[in-house]
Amino acid sequence: MARTFDQVWASMKALGYQYGEVALEDVRLGWELAQRELSSELVMSDEEMYLRTRLHEVEKELVSERKRASVLEAQLDYARTLLVLIDAEDAALDQPAGSPEYEAYCQANRAMREASERLRELGVEP
Repeated sequence: MARTFDQVWASMKALGYQYGEVALEDVRLGWELAQRELSSELVMSDEEMYLRTRLHEVEKELVSERKRASVLEAQLDYARTLLVLIDAEDAALDQPAGSPEYEAYCQANRAMREASERLRELGVEP
């Protein structure tokens, strides 16, 4: 009995192979095309080939748009956090350490570092 793509991929992962989501879908599409060709059970019509190819292109676009949305969301969070930090810094000016204003400033500073790190994880410099 022929092995499924998931079975073969599991054995390849065990050997250390790793692909991103889009690349793995390219491999899966190639697998499906090869399986169809080798088995000769079904010959894919031109329309089906077009639709499968278009579906694959749309899936890649969706992954790209999701990443773009994540970057925009992180940039918006960064900007909001920066505004909070500026306000907290102004309020904490001339306040003693341990005061509520100083603590709010420290918390805003931590949030700013986290927002910066999230941007860096997405490949964007703050």
